[in-house]
Amino acid sequence: MQINLSTVTPVYQGENFLKQLVDELATLRRQLESSRSPISLVESVFVVDDAVDESLSVLKSLEIEHPWVRSIQLSANFGQHPATMAGILYCTGDWIVTLDEDLQHHPETILKLLRKAVTGNADIVYASSSISSHKAYRNFASRCFKKFVGALLLNPNIELFSSFRLIRGDIARSAAAVAMRITYFDIALGWFTKRVATLSIPLED
Repeated sequence: MQINLSTVTPVYQGENFLKQLVDELATLRRQLESSRSPISLVESVFVVDDAVDESLSVLKSLEIEHPWVRSIQLSANFGQHPATMAGILYCTGDWIVTLDEDLQHHPETILKLLRKAVTGNADIVYASSSISSHKAYRNFASRCFKKFVGALLLNPNIELFSSFRLIRGDIARSAAAVAMRITYFDIALGWFTKRVATLSIPLED
């Protein structure tokens, strides 16, 4: 059975990172093809959220070099979550990976996220940093806030939320289709599944 992967990346200030990110994604595609894997990275969608630099020009060049790279340009700056949802609605993959533009989320981890989803029977897998990139008080404050919001919204998975995530394609598209601009995307995902897992990996700023 063929498994198609898509990636979605919101872009705001990625001019200096996008070529390297696409190179890393291209390396993953070649590895999958050369190993005759049933898994294919079929598309990488970049959503230009009214970028403040030359990100769109960089992406247009990358699209010529790599036909599987696609860019969408939004009419204004809507923010990370609306941009992510717009990209997801543009995707066709069985699984969708969302990752940031700045190389903090390395494409080599994508297959580990997929393996975790399959072995753990999960519809969503969040990457959880095994390296603390912020000061202790900031991490503590963040955990307390997430616990408070989780209790308020009756969603215990809030503590797991991360912008580096693997989502089953039909669930991702369903959540993106019904969410509004002000909707926190991960909350919308919780309307469609409770099968959520995490994978601890090193993430550094």
